[in-house]
Amino acid sequence: MGVVFFNASNEGKSLTFNYSGEGAAFFPATRIWIKRQGNMVVETLQGLIDDAEDAIIRMNERIAECERVTKRCIEITNWCRQATSDYEYVVENTRKIYLPMVYTYQDLMDTYPNPQIGWVVTVRETGIEYRWDGFDWINISISDQYDGYDVVSSYVEPYNIRTIWLRTNNAPVRKRVKTSVDTPDGSMIWIRKE
Repeated sequence: MGVVFFNASNEGKSLTFNYSGEGAAFFPATRIWIKRQGNMVVETLQGLIDDAEDAIIRMNERIAECERVTKRCIEITNWCRQATSDYEYVVENTRKIYLPMVYTYQDLMDTYPNPQIGWVVTVRETGIEYRWDGFDWINISISDQYDGYDVVSSYVEPYNIRTIWLRTNNAPVRKRVKTSVDTPDGSMIWIRKE
């Protein structure tokens, strides 16, 4: 509000004024009403601004959380890819593909001149299973697929049902039973074949 002074010569006249102010008029956000009920102001522009700023803060927190979770997901994905690669390597290098047996080790070399990784062949003469590892035929076990069987001597019964158990009071010892005309090496129990 202001006071306007006139020259006495303008008294009693009806005048129309146009005012062009200078600068910008600022209103505080708390004085601008957004919503009212009757004569009560329910919401002001400042309240809306405060709510918007709170929402922005919450959104920034959620964005930061999403970025952390995304980074963790990428790490887990990379770990899973590495684990899958390791698993595929293990599967490739430990698989066993059983092929028909041969009589001697020389027959093994002659019968399978170009083996693939994982091929397993039993040599009947010795009862040994050989596996091709990509470079050489490796002795992986004694075969019980064709002849012979295992004997375990111990006080406690073994879990493997494919073995013969001899109850003794000694520490567990595992031996192999094989029928043969010739005396076997020290790791076998011999049943003389007549």
